[in-house]
Amino acid sequence: MADNSVDTRNDKLADKIVDTFFKEMRRERRLKYIRTVLMVILFTASMLVYVVFNSNPPFSSTSAPQRTYQTIWTNESGPAPKDAKLATIAVVPIIGTIDGDTLGEGSSPNMVSKVRNRLITIDGEKDKNLTALVFYIDSPGGTVTASHELYQMILDWKKKRNIRVIAYLHSVAASGGYYIAQAADEIIADETALTGSIGVVMSAMNFAELAKKVGVKNEVIKSGEFKDTGSPFRAMAPKERQIFQVLIDESYEKFLSVVADGRKGKLTEEEIRGLADGRVLSGKQAKALKLVDDNGTFNEMLTAEVKRITEEKKEFAGAKVVLYSTKEYSLFGEIFSKFSFSVNVLPFDEHTRRQRLMYLWLGGLPAQAGLN
Repeated sequence: MADNSVDTRNDKLADKIVDTFFKEMRRERRLKYIRTVLMVILFTASMLVYVVFNSNPPFSSTSAPQRTYQTIWTNESGPAPKDAKLATIAVVPIIGTIDGDTLGEGSSPNMVSKVRNRLITIDGEKDKNLTALVFYIDSPGGTVTASHELYQMILDWKKKRNIRVIAYLHSVAASGGYYIAQAADEIIADETALTGSIGVVMSAMNFAELAKKVGVKNEVIKSGEFKDTGSPFRAMAPKERQIFQVLIDESYEKFLSVVADGRKGKLTEEEIRGLADGRVLSGKQAKALKLVDDNGTFNEMLTAEVKRITEEKKEFAGAKVVLYSTKEYSLFGEIFSKFSFSVNVLPFDEHTRRQRLMYLWLGGLPAQAGLN
């Protein structure tokens, strides 16, 4: 009887434990459901608030040019009078590696489409007082195609608007950064800036020895002798190297011709070729070699430009400087960026891994962040 009594108590205790366990499970399930519903309500409410107060879609990055105004007054005796007529100096930053395409469907951030959109915005404002456009360049360069596209875009805009264009070279404005500056009427560089680096480069990885050590063998079936030229799993043959060298030389000659056009009357083609060995120069050295027109800080350049405008165009008493930068924002991206991380497996970035012709100073990577 005693044994049966103990068994009965144990069974009741076990039933109680199981019952408590399932009650707790149901309680946790209810709490989880309530939390989920509350999160959905909160997220939906935040979406509605965002849509009401912001015309941009909440899940897509926006790149509408943001304007920042600054008034520069030439009379030091006091502030500009309210009725003073001010010229407009537009400033467009080109900061970071030069890449992308006009349509904005390529890499992100897309430098080419950003500049295009800013120029479209400036045109759309139809500012009759727009007197000068300044490109604030802080870039080690980028792809050959994107650099040339930006250069041609600026050149076409300048011819269409017949407005003075200035290239201001800040911190690093080398290779492709210097290339696009040739579309300007005047090039001003900070004397401590790094510029020049006239030339073309292409990097190709070779993992052949590493693959051999770890037992990896790459099998290639190809339609022609040169179809797998540049493969990272084998050394480059002399004939293949020559193919790439011809492409490099072709882009190099294009670079020289662009600089010759930009520095016409200041440097001969022979003088340019003598400086076009890829060397990087300070802004001070570049001025001495006539690769740039003058040295100065950004504020000094703006002050000098305002003085020139007021002396040449008597109707203006000063100038309004308008900075067209880009604020990119994605609510979806902002939320999930807090929970994301990335690991760079190799000590190379996208530009050195991909085999592309580059007007790029490799010493300038990674590109600086800034007004972009």
